[in-house]
Amino acid sequence: MNARKINLAKGRTSARNQQRALVSKNQPLSATAAPSSLAYGLNIGTVVSVQNHWREFYNPLRALDLPRAIALYDFSRRGLNAELQNVYREMEGLYPTLMGLIERRTAPLLEMDWRCRIPSADKLPAGATIAQAEDQAACLRDAYERIDNLYEAIEWMELGAFRGYAHLEKIYANPGSSDFTVEHLEPVEQWHWTRKSIYAEWEYVAAATQTNIGVPINYGQFVIREARRPLDRVALVLWLRANLCEKNWDAFIEVYGMPHWLVFMPPNVPKEKEKEYLTASRAIAAGGSGALPHGSEAQAADSPRGVNPFRPRLDWLQEQLVLAGTGGLLSMLAMPEGIGHGASAAHEDAFKKISRKEARQISEVFNTQFDAPLLARKFPGQPQLAWFELAANAEPDVNDICTQALHLSQAGYQISAAQLSERTGYDIAVRPATGATQEEP
Repeated sequence: MNARKINLAKGRTSARNQQRALVSKNQPLSATAAPSSLAYGLNIGTVVSVQNHWREFYNPLRALDLPRAIALYDFSRRGLNAELQNVYREMEGLYPTLMGLIERRTAPLLEMDWRCRIPSADKLPAGATIAQAEDQAACLRDAYERIDNLYEAIEWMELGAFRGYAHLEKIYANPGSSDFTVEHLEPVEQWHWTRKSIYAEWEYVAAATQTNIGVPINYGQFVIREARRPLDRVALVLWLRANLCEKNWDAFIEVYGMPHWLVFMPPNVPKEKEKEYLTASRAIAAGGSGALPHGSEAQAADSPRGVNPFRPRLDWLQEQLVLAGTGGLLSMLAMPEGIGHGASAAHEDAFKKISRKEARQISEVFNTQFDAPLLARKFPGQPQLAWFELAANAEPDVNDICTQALHLSQAGYQISAAQLSERTGYDIAVRPATGATQEEP
């Protein structure tokens, strides 16, 4: 049985044993790597079917209106997060504009390379050496290469920008031993988390119920990202208003989409003919056929107010969410003008800027909550000299490359002309020595 199957087997214990395995933040990480206490026991093990089975039959969108949404938000400010997070998850699968934002913001992150960097020699702390930094970078590189779902974890971190927070649990390769090697970062659903106030410690609620009383956690076993301005909070209000607008639009179409007819009877209709004429008029007004006496008129009631008010309102609601999701870069709403022209290029530039910002923030979360504890344990007494970086696949800075080549040359080293040509894009040849003459070809 391999290590992953062992972890799964250990995770399939009772909820009581899972909670007993938890320790508070103030308790230091034990001398041996404890079995992961939440993820495999709750999210993909048998406990999920026992304690969360009721969610399969529960639709949080039933009877959801603006007053209830505001109430759920008020509850979440006191740590009762389960209901609101359940609504967020369902909404993300139904609101097209929000779905598009999530895809466009997560896709660039999943295309980025990652690397482990070290500072330049002149920026090293006093007493530190390049050799120490390279050893730390190699340690980090090995640790991240062992994680079997790194990009899934990165995507989960980005969802924290929409839902307000995201938790990853470190799953150890050899639980119960002194080996702290992490082989998996398990996303823990947001509805399992609570805290007494905005600045209180996170606690875990196994049953994911609407409560702010949970079990304290060992922060050393988690990677946690928090967002000060979650997008789903804005999207929920806009989505409810858009749904109401569409509902009224549907009612508008029912009334005016297929116009009703008004029939004007001719003057001086004989008394004995009124009932016959009225029956024919009703049939024609209802879309039927018939004959009316000479002088009758029929008019369609298809112009209620001259302007359809619903489409501009829906466009405005969409713009508000896009403004929030793109940091004010509303250019992505413009219709494309062709491949590589007009708005298409503007869209790509907008999301590149956003993805770089998100990559930097996610990298900082990993630096403080994954890199720092690992390096402190592997290299005691040394400052942190290496860090993880999710790097955009940007074009290299030619000036920076040339500067580095110059510094290496001054230090007595040399970069090959072929490699320098490849990095800079220039066609580089070795300059003849001073005073030498070139022979004619």
